[in-house]
Amino acid sequence: GIGLEHAILCHANFVNGIVATPYAIMIDEEMKKIVIVVRGTRSLEDLVVDLQFVPESLEKVGMVCGFQGENSYSHKGFLARSKWMYNDIKKSRVLKTLYSEQSPFKDYDLILCGHSLGAGCASILSLILRPSFPSVRCFAYEPPGCIFDDELSEECAGFITSFVRHDDLVPRLSYHNFETLRDEFFNAFARIKVPKIKLYFHLKVPYSERYVAVRNAKVLRPQEDIPRDTKFNEQLEMFGLREQKKNESSINKIQLFIPGNIIHLVDTSGKGNYIPYWANKKDFNQLELSKRMYSDHDIHSLVEILGHIRLGGENSLSLAFHNAPLIHVDDEDDSVADVRLFACCSNPYGAMPIILWVLGLVASSVSADTGLKCDFVRVSHSAWNGTISLTYGLFMFELLDCDTKTGPCQNVAEIINATECVPYPPKWNPGQYVQASRVFHTLAGIFGWLAMFMLLISMCFIFKQRTWWIVTALLLVVTFFQGLVFLAHQPVKEYCSEPDVTCSIGTDTTEVIIACCLWFLVAIGTGYLAKVGKKHELMSEVVDVDEGDTMGKSGT
Repeated sequence: GIGLEHAILCHANFVNGIVATPYAIMIDEEMKKIVIVVRGTRSLEDLVVDLQFVPESLEKVGMVCGFQGENSYSHKGFLARSKWMYNDIKKSRVLKTLYSEQSPFKDYDLILCGHSLGAGCASILSLILRPSFPSVRCFAYEPPGCIFDDELSEECAGFITSFVRHDDLVPRLSYHNFETLRDEFFNAFARIKVPKIKLYFHLKVPYSERYVAVRNAKVLRPQEDIPRDTKFNEQLEMFGLREQKKNESSINKIQLFIPGNIIHLVDTSGKGNYIPYWANKKDFNQLELSKRMYSDHDIHSLVEILGHIRLGGENSLSLAFHNAPLIHVDDEDDSVADVRLFACCSNPYGAMPIILWVLGLVASSVSADTGLKCDFVRVSHSAWNGTISLTYGLFMFELLDCDTKTGPCQNVAEIINATECVPYPPKWNPGQYVQASRVFHTLAGIFGWLAMFMLLISMCFIFKQRTWWIVTALLLVVTFFQGLVFLAHQPVKEYCSEPDVTCSIGTDTTEVIIACCLWFLVAIGTGYLAKVGKKHELMSEVVDVDEGDTMGKSGT
């Protein structure tokens, strides 16, 4: 029922509340293990528990469960859930039955594991169960960075192993790390030496990570040059002293860490080639704000990674020495890979896409207007006592009226245009040319708006050259379809050749010509961007040659 032929599901809880948490107890007959699996964050209640990251004393829990909990602390929310699971397991008597003398599983090892919130709860539950099950082991996958205090985290190294993937944000989430991020933000704010609007234009343009030092030098002053006599600096210092005094007098002065031995899975190439390293818990004392900090927390890809990296055993990768320095990969030739491709309203191509988008908006509006009017073709028929003028559109025609107030028209001279457009009758067959013209008019509108949407994206996103060529081809197709709307003229050609019949183009035809010209201009513009809008040319606009030379000599 769980997709594992060698696993037996013994007990499970599916109730999810502030305290109750979903978990399951299974028997792995192949590995001869009894496994307790705790679910991670999946609900609003789970998020509430995640945010309860203040330290909570383990003294009372230690007295009840038989371990030394004095002066030891853990995550408040996870502790409440771990106590609930402990009581639920005790009440169900599942473990007592499995490890009874009559049980065939009495010699199986007890394993606890979980991901994210489940990893935090599994870590605390393993600590609580250890007095009764000394051989218990816990594998915490990407746990939050605020489980145990400093000393207890070290003591758990004998039975807890934590896994952290590259830039994963969650193992770096803690009260103290948030405070550090806040202080660094205020410090960077105090170092700004240019007007804020100029800083905004500097930051909103996509850039390569290797140019960060050069960009920062333009907008930030050195740390030692921060003016100390400003009102902002005085308020900042007062705020820092107030926060420091508040933390010293509260429980938050106790810093929480990732528990046990920590295996850091480092993507050395940026292409999914992970190498495991032993890491120190204090290596994660700072939030890493990167483009992959959320995706690195995905459990499904983590399972695949761990499947390829066999830790321990035959034909497996060996871990690096404890506290060994990481291998730093030289990214000198990887300037394209580390470009931040998306930045909202950054206009990486300047004003060109905006101008093209406005032209496209005008073209689509003019094209749409031709379908809402009835002045595509004007036909005048001369009779012995007057002239009848008729106007036709793609989807509508103009009504005729009598220029009399007493009754119906007596002769042709009394017939006038009513200046009111109505749709053609449902039973009227316009002919294949008009039907084709309608189809091409609709397709031009659909493809035109699609091209405009791509232009809108280009104001925030760096396109590859082939993408611009696709947009150009799409606009040329729009221009071609817009031109095929003239097929609507075909049915009236023979009629217009008859005596006493005069035909002329209406305003709708003029608008179709204008729309064709505008779409073609937009296509020329996107073709220009396809030729010159390359990433390395965009970067050369941000960093000039002199700055590039300076960077190359001093390093990044």
